[in-house]
Amino acid sequence: MQPMTGGFAPWMEDWELHLRSGHVTESTRTVYLRAANQFVAFIHAEHPDVTEPGQVTRRHIEGWLRSMTESGLSPATRSVRLKALGLWFRWLQAEGDAGVTQNPVDGVPRPRVEPPLVEIPPDAEIRAILATATGSSFLDRRDTALIRLLADAGLRRSEAIGLDLTDVDVAVGEALVRRSKGGRSRRVAVSPKTALALSRLLRVRARHPGAPTTDALFLSTRADGSGDYRLSGGGVAEMLRRRCGAAGVADIHPHQLRHAATHALLDAGASEQDVERLMGWTGGTMVRRYGSALADERARSTARRLATGDRL
Repeated sequence: MQPMTGGFAPWMEDWELHLRSGHVTESTRTVYLRAANQFVAFIHAEHPDVTEPGQVTRRHIEGWLRSMTESGLSPATRSVRLKALGLWFRWLQAEGDAGVTQNPVDGVPRPRVEPPLVEIPPDAEIRAILATATGSSFLDRRDTALIRLLADAGLRRSEAIGLDLTDVDVAVGEALVRRSKGGRSRRVAVSPKTALALSRLLRVRARHPGAPTTDALFLSTRADGSGDYRLSGGGVAEMLRRRCGAAGVADIHPHQLRHAATHALLDAGASEQDVERLMGWTGGTMVRRYGSALADERARSTARRLATGDRL
């Protein structure tokens, strides 16, 4: 970060200390600090008479938003930065001695962000990818189990690579997701084909050179710098790129398989509440967002299945 000058500098320094003292990830802290730094830089350039946080008004916030729009920043980026700035001013207000008696961000409309429409890979493409891993080698067994788990249970890749041996019960057909987003654990069901793929993986994993050193379910072929064999998130993405290339299909991102799993559950008649619990979400917003890509197709499928016109 560029060193700050003027009356804003000590508040920026304490804001960073506050973030470091809490449970804020490094990436989130970077976003928060970037927004505050860029806003203060805007104030210094456009409103040099404003030298203290308590002098900032809604007018200044709206001017900053306009400047971001004129510079071509997307609505999503502007929305994130406005939210981050609001958190900074909320903290300044709570400090009591920053001169901020009212959060100037309050009431400023957030830029409208249309959720991106994620392309869901057709089942035929997922089957084509799986067809490239039908052998009995360690990589074939591992990749088959991983692809099936992502496309079946809809796990995030961080959740999949976070699985340990004791988290999987192939006899029951369940997996315990401990390292989930938001810190909440949940159990997910897997299909018999996925359970079989996991069981086959366990057999070959026992002969892996890294097996005695880690409880991780999914292992890489090489250890990282610290000697850890647990497969990384980047390793999952690289595996999918490799398999897509071998299958002759367009690259599929790991998260697209989560969308595919959501669509498949909804299309098969699962309730939004059930899908919400299986995917580890709270509130129905994410279910609707993830399922929206093929919602029209599901609606037509339902209409064909019900065939209400045949009542006439």
